[in-house]
Amino acid sequence: MLKRLTLILLLLISVPAQACLSPISSDEENLQQCLDEGHAGYDYAQFMLGLIYYYGDITERDYLKSIEWFTKAAEQGFVFAQYNIYVLLSSGEGVPKNIPLALDWLNKAAAQDYELAQFSLAQRFDFGEGVAQSHSKAFQLYLKAAEQGHAGAQNNLGIMYDTGLGVVKNKARAHMFFYMASLKNEPIAVKNLAIIEKEMTKTELTLAEEYANKWMEEYP
Repeated sequence: MLKRLTLILLLLISVPAQACLSPISSDEENLQQCLDEGHAGYDYAQFMLGLIYYYGDITERDYLKSIEWFTKAAEQGFVFAQYNIYVLLSSGEGVPKNIPLALDWLNKAAAQDYELAQFSLAQRFDFGEGVAQSHSKAFQLYLKAAEQGHAGAQNNLGIMYDTGLGVVKNKARAHMFFYMASLKNEPIAVKNLAIIEKEMTKTELTLAEEYANKWMEEYP
């Protein structure tokens, strides 16, 4: 039986330490530097403060301050902050759960072509989680994420092409998407690829190879 990735991703996004964090400074100095830059309006510092207060490594953990700083960065269009607000408000971790507001920030992040946001929003439309179920909208969002190399989106597109959810059935295209995801060692896609290959004709397999070659040319 073919399987898709079904988990709504709720993992906070981090980035390598830069800007206001220095390995040669003390925790107190780093925190103060980030606060100075954050209050001065630097979105990266505001984002880092969100992480600092979320993890509580160099100061006391404070979820409310975390989301406050993420919001400052998000309002300036910092896409990782927008996604992290979605994560916190969706999970209700340390802050009141607010799905409508969470989805508002998720939409903003997806509109900036952030593939993880596009994938997460696609899942919600795919399964009707917090939104009206729409396989056609899910398909379009999965496609945008897949074009950026998101293996989970590629696998789920394979499912949609195989089942005809949100798109016309096409085993060759389903195979192509499973294959692309399997190249990134997506375990579910590897299994799905093995299953669908047993169901396809030689003509379909040849066509799938042509689709894959064209895809890799367009999205290297």
